[in-house]
Amino acid sequence: MEALTALARAAYQARTGAQPLPPDAAEALAQLARMPAPLDALGTFLQAAADPATALPPSPPALPDSLHQLATALLEALRQA
Repeated sequence: MEALTALARAAYQARTGAQPLPPDAAEALAQLARMPAPLDALGTFLQAAADPATALPPSPPALPDSLHQLATALLEALRQA
């Protein structure tokens, strides 16, 4: 869970700083997006959340509680930024 939280932080920093994701975070998110469900949905969500050129994505449906909380917390923080 710590690694996923770190990726959410990287997505937040990329979006709020209007900077691209660091290469290692971008690669980790690409790998996450290729994993089995529900991690693939979280990876795709975090990639979209990191992109300041797009609208905020909705929280992915059917995430386990801990992943849903992470996605919701990120969206909340981004809306307040």
